[in-house]
Amino acid sequence: MSNALLRSLDRPDLRRAAALLVFLGLPVLLGGVTVTTLMQTLAWSEETTAKADILAQMQTQMRARLSGRAAVRDVTPIYLASPSASLARAELLSLLGRLIDAADGRLVETQIVSEQGAGPIEGIVLQTTFDIGNDGLADLLYAIETGLPVLNVHEVTVTRAPRGERSGPTLLRVSLVVHGYWKTKPT
Repeated sequence: MSNALLRSLDRPDLRRAAALLVFLGLPVLLGGVTVTTLMQTLAWSEETTAKADILAQMQTQMRARLSGRAAVRDVTPIYLASPSASLARAELLSLLGRLIDAADGRLVETQIVSEQGAGPIEGIVLQTTFDIGNDGLADLLYAIETGLPVLNVHEVTVTRAPRGERSGPTLLRVSLVVHGYWKTKPT
């Protein structure tokens, strides 16, 4: 140590201040660090407990599914509910019309492209053309892909709709090919 530091520590009031700092300040500082660490540990413990509860719930669900005790669901809502193929085509056409109207679109043209399958499950393919806004198209595609009966979008072609006499937001001319499925009733 330097001589100046030794001489300054020889003074009694400076020694008292240093002693107070060491014996009172250091425990307060260490106590604050301890409390902070305990609070962080408590927060991590609560988070870990919540995650463990979620994992236990998921594990219970998976065991129920794997053991076969899960409820058997009726699969008929995934098919078009019609007694004949022609009525299933009409139902698909009606359903797409309602979905397009709900998304603020305007139907231009619709045609049956083909039918697939000759077994108990037949596919019906419909091509429809309509004018719709960008947000409406996103809503329509979401409704088609996530709703029941199950419909699959096979092809989407988007161009700008002809302006004509109207003014306002630009509409899109969309050509959409949709697959729907119809299940024949066993005889």
